[in-house]
Amino acid sequence: MNIVNSTFLKNNFPPIKFAFISNYIIRTSRMKRLKTSEKPLVDTILVCDNVDNWHKQNFKINKNHYPLISKFTSVRLVTYFAKKGAKIHFNQFKTKDGELLRYGVVGWEDFKKDLDYWKTLTVSTYMHKPYEVVIDSKEIDSHQRNNLVSAISIGALFNSNNSKDKYFIISERDFYDAIIQIPFVRGSYFKIFDDEIINFDINDLIDEFRNMYLPVLDSLKNHPDWDDFIIFNSDNSTFKITNSLKAKEFFLNNLNLQVYREVSKISHGKKS
Repeated sequence: MNIVNSTFLKNNFPPIKFAFISNYIIRTSRMKRLKTSEKPLVDTILVCDNVDNWHKQNFKINKNHYPLISKFTSVRLVTYFAKKGAKIHFNQFKTKDGELLRYGVVGWEDFKKDLDYWKTLTVSTYMHKPYEVVIDSKEIDSHQRNNLVSAISIGALFNSNNSKDKYFIISERDFYDAIIQIPFVRGSYFKIFDDEIINFDINDLIDEFRNMYLPVLDSLKNHPDWDDFIIFNSDNSTFKITNSLKAKEFFLNNLNLQVYREVSKISHGKKS
């Protein structure tokens, strides 16, 4: 049983509005082969109303979770650098039973903006992969849908080619693989995990990926500009993607301007 549940969070931390476990790591065969003493067993994201107040309260409760410098600055540096950088701060600690846990703290508004617009691609990239909600808020549903529609667009754009064929067909694995590489779109600064962990075997969690993305793909049928640009074939686990300017424009229109520029560089052969 996972130690990180709603009771554990409510009993050990200040108030949390939304929380989830990035369980794609701990459930893959690659992670199971790693020495648990060397890697965090659980990555948990905690979303709170006011980051400054939350860290002040948490510092009183869990002072040993913070870097040594925080003990002299009362977490002022933690909140300062979180605001200036990726809008999130991570703490790591061991439980009484010796389990190594890591949690990231992000503000409510920054969390929603990252899901909608990929402002930092820190929290949103966790939610491109299978995760487990621990403390829920239905307000997040629409923002997460935006996040997944953008991820689907990346899956289509990064697997496109320059052929004159009306469609191109790619494997389910290649489609999802493009999605899990999204952190690299904005450069190595946003790379959360090392290569050994992030390059996990998609087949380990293929059902979870389908449960996340296929319902969102199906819901796109209601979009006024949708013209069956992507069709999933469950018989042979492939995606048929329309190879047209109209389709590419649709996918690009689902990305904010900042991400659009990066994708355009890559699609035009400027990827380093």
